[in-house]
Amino acid sequence: MSERWTLKRAGILNVYQYGDETIHFAGGRLLLRGVNGSGKSTAMNMLLPYLLDGDARKIDAAGEQAGVLKSWMLAGREDPQPIGYLWIEFESGEGHLTCGSGIKANRASDSVTTWWWLTSKRVGIDFSLVEDNRPLSYDVLKAVLGSDPVYKQDQRVAYRDEVRRR
Repeated sequence: MSERWTLKRAGILNVYQYGDETIHFAGGRLLLRGVNGSGKSTAMNMLLPYLLDGDARKIDAAGEQAGVLKSWMLAGREDPQPIGYLWIEFESGEGHLTCGSGIKANRASDSVTTWWWLTSKRVGIDFSLVEDNRPLSYDVLKAVLGSDPVYKQDQRVAYRDEVRRR
């Protein structure tokens, strides 16, 4: 029987007030400290359960965060079409598994598009989510990941099923 997956690292790139943050878990555990309003809960809401369920409605426990992705991407920015990434990495005796989501907001159409990916590659070690100081587009990420699956927004059920399977 294989070892259980353990949280190893997570990342927030160009989402909300985060530039490029990597969060390290110690033995699958994390302690976040800071004053009220410093972003501890927001960071965790971005990562769990959002990246496992692929459902923005589950970003907060009350399910009241309608439009939160759009808000995270557009508030306080000049970029008309910002792209950001959220990712979480697991480790087991079988290796690594990284689950991630790309988020692209469009100020002109007042919309948000998401995509999802799974890979055994490690962000910042095996590949980068940034090229020329800009987050990768969907098409470039797909090329970088090669044969690893990248799911479009309307395929998030398939993404969620694959996360559960793995």
